[in-house]
Amino acid sequence: MKALLLAEFGTPYYPTIRDEHPDIDLVEAFTNETILGEIASAEIVFGYLTDEQFAAANNLRWIQTLDAGMEGLFNALPSIVDTDVEVTNARGAGAPMIGEHGVSLMLALARQLPRFWADK
Repeated sequence: MKALLLAEFGTPYYPTIRDEHPDIDLVEAFTNETILGEIASAEIVFGYLTDEQFAAANNLRWIQTLDAGMEGLFNALPSIVDTDVEVTNARGAGAPMIGEHGVSLMLALARQLPRFWADK
């Protein structure tokens, strides 16, 4: 089984995933040329494909998106709904950080940080 890893930010984690799943051929593909060269035999994609890349994906069975929302994928590849490709998302992955960010913004306003920065 071959999986394309399109998310360059995940590079530090890919060696661990390879160690845990030696039976999967994990291929890092960060350029259009590399993706087009590898996509025909890939069954799994972690990331987003363009129309051109998706059209070349002969064996694709599963796309794992990088975000909680799916609109980015469906806007880029509206024809995917007419295929048997399984699509999953990262629902909840960013929830703790979003909550922390909200509390941080409330504290910044409570402590009048915007006014402090303007008074420099």
